[in-house]
Amino acid sequence: MTAGKGALASVTAVLTLSSVLSRLWGFALRAALARLLGAEGVGLNQVVGAYFLGFVIPIAAGLSPAVSRMIAPHSDGRRNPRSDAVVSTAVLVALAASTAAAVAARFVRPASIEARVALAPGAVGLMVTSSALYAVLEAFFIGSGNPRVLLVAEQLQEAVRFGLVVIVLANAAELSLGLRLRWLVVLTAFSEVIGLAWLASKYASVEFTYPRPSPRPSNRHPIGSPVPAIASELLQTAWPVSATRLAGSLMRMAEVSLAPAALVKSGMTAGRALAVYGEVVGMAAPVVMIPGILTSSLAVSLVPEVARCGSSRAVRKKAWTVSIPALLFGVAVARFIGAFSRPISRVLYGSACDPSVIAETAVLAPAVYLDQVTSAVLRGAGLANAALVSDLLAWMLRLALVSTLPGRPGQAARGIAAALIASSAFSAMLNVAALALLPARPGRGASRPTG
Repeated sequence: MTAGKGALASVTAVLTLSSVLSRLWGFALRAALARLLGAEGVGLNQVVGAYFLGFVIPIAAGLSPAVSRMIAPHSDGRRNPRSDAVVSTAVLVALAASTAAAVAARFVRPASIEARVALAPGAVGLMVTSSALYAVLEAFFIGSGNPRVLLVAEQLQEAVRFGLVVIVLANAAELSLGLRLRWLVVLTAFSEVIGLAWLASKYASVEFTYPRPSPRPSNRHPIGSPVPAIASELLQTAWPVSATRLAGSLMRMAEVSLAPAALVKSGMTAGRALAVYGEVVGMAAPVVMIPGILTSSLAVSLVPEVARCGSSRAVRKKAWTVSIPALLFGVAVARFIGAFSRPISRVLYGSACDPSVIAETAVLAPAVYLDQVTSAVLRGAGLANAALVSDLLAWMLRLALVSTLPGRPGQAARGIAAALIASSAFSAMLNVAALALLPARPGRGASRPTG
């Protein structure tokens, strides 16, 4: 089934709303953690979070678009033999990948002792498995044109996590920082399971269009496609996205080790180094990304819109149409945050974050917003590899900058913010250059973006 523009707009609108609400939940949780754990705790949480995301994102991010693309052409909103075959195969792939991630996690551990304390036994396996299975079911509802179910599932999961974390951590002040972070990890995993269970119940209740010819197929799906063939098609679509996400996760894991280590070498204590890093990356940068919900939502809508462009001229015109407003919006956001950094810091974080850090990091807004929309245009034009190269080169620049940070707190925070700004601006410029060098007829590849 081919969705029309109205259906596409409806799906995009619901997903955008879900993303906005989830980000607001996440920001509220981050503000609460700043008060409950302090700057050092937020910095350490960045280390733990990057560790988990290094296993979760490559699997979940690759499965979701692969499953939705395979289901969409054959879906009318209900389950059918094709969709069940794809989902069941994707579940097997998810379980296999999650098992491999759980085994790898036994050998790859965070360098920080406190971060290791935060890792409850089996936490990685549970988190990766639940996230991967959630991504498969999420993709079914996206591919079948019924994303409203996801809106409820996301908010249920976020509400459970926020409520439990705030209640438990508020009554665990006497515990060490590592043990409090362990509670955070356990409660986050529990909320993931709650969201997965609710989504699975909704999937089971979806009407099936016609019965399977065989209730227990041995090695072939009812539609006649062998299981290995569906798995092969699934992996061919998923691996480019997974590779992109894996590279980003590895870079982030490297950063959360390099940045504090560079500060310690410059004479700063380990606790203070984590606090400075947490102020910039865990508190100031998310302030910039709250208005960025608008540009990230625009990026979601841009991919299918650009895919319909039939010439390089049309793609470039679309790029200019969205890039200039995104850049101007970023400048306005940076000026606003810079002017009101003190009340923003007081309302969100109390005394845990220096207002000057938020004001200096606000300059990130124009660069990151432009990077978002230009990356989306490249992916919509079928040039996902160009966006991947831009991301990798930008991350390399960012790591090079954070590995040479000065040891004085004020200069260190400014150096981390400068690294974020420079890398985002560099990525945006590379994207713009790739758009300027579009092939003569991108329309053929644009209909089948790779990421």
